Amino acid sequence: MRNPYRENVWLNGVALGSVDASIVVRPAVEPDVKNNITYISNAGKSGRRLTSMLRESKIIRVRFSIKGLYNLEERTRVVNDVNGWASAGGVMQISQRLGQQINVTCIKYAVPDEQMKLSDVYEMEFEANVCPYWEKADQTVLPPITDDEASGEISIPGTAPTFIEIAVTPTSSTLTSLVVTATSALGTSTISLSGLSVASGTALTIGHDAHGFLTISAGGVSLLDKRSAASSDDLFVSPGTVAVSFTANTEVEAIIKARGRWL
Repeated sequence: MRNPYRENVWLNGVALGSVDASIVVRPAVEPDVKNNITYISNAGKSGRRLTSMLRESKIIRVRFSIKGLYNLEERTRVVNDVNGWASAGGVMQISQRLGQQINVTCIKYAVPDEQMKLSDVYEMEFEANVCPYWEKADQTVLPPITDDEASGEISIPGTAPTFIEIAVTPTSSTLTSLVVTATSALGTSTISLSGLSVASGTALTIGHDAHGFLTISAGGVSLLDKRSAASSDDLFVSPGTVAVSFTANTEVEAIIKARGRWL
């Protein structure tokens, strides 16, 4: 079990503190994020309207000291080992946010130099771009629902909007049409699919790829072209209680899930 009273940072499950016994991990720092904000002027009167506010990226600064090593060569070795740990990037977790994670790339490495004081602090900088939010390490998943038309509620933790994902498996005959709707404080979003031919026992999934783009597929085949023109771009919802419903031409087993996000 991770000790919540001792600072540490994990990348892909490997702790910074485990790289070398001389490392003392300092609290991570999260500077202000950069938002891309767009306004339009109010025609013929004072003021303006906010039309969009998109978070471009998020920075996490990881800091550490080296204790007990006064030899410059040894200190440099430790710094280089830490940089090796950081180089692959990946899923980061920090002590201050237990139960949350963020996918990052290292954009600034620790620099070996002539620092010899035990109090001196080295710093690395990581950036999250695909999803610039902390996310719940474990997804929130509703128990499977079996029907051709059903609804349920999912309670999503966090402080930032996220996406609903769903896996729908026909249980008796071929799935030819599906409509999924998610309603939250942000409003209602719907994805409507028609012209499908998903065999019984084959799962159709609405989710996202490693780049954060919407995917709709079954049996390894993309079904994005089956989405109606009137469909929403995504099943985008706010944290809190979200109502999710679906309608299919045949009985299906549906698994609804989401990953909460934090600012």
